[in-house]
Amino acid sequence: MTDHRFVRMKMKSESCFMSSLYAIGGVSFRDEECSMVERFQPGFETVHVCQPLSAKRRHPGIGNLDGQLYCVGGSANETWTDSAERLGHRIIKDMQ
Repeated sequence: MTDHRFVRMKMKSESCFMSSLYAIGGVSFRDEECSMVERFQPGFETVHVCQPLSAKRRHPGIGNLDGQLYCVGGSANETWTDSAERLGHRIIKDMQ
């Protein structure tokens, strides 16, 4: 069985960017916040684990601006944050 966040997470933020689908942050089935970033490339049917967020985020906003992908807000430990970060696209691990 493939063990990656698309399977393990019950909630996550998703965004389409540069022909890929990104799953960002979220909440596990154990109700724990997550900082993982994964990229799914439909044409290749592959999932890549990317550089994680700098902090765990539940329900972040995701968007792109000037060719960059951003993660904004969200919460962790029942505290909302007003921070934002630009996501890196460096692949950490291929999941196949």
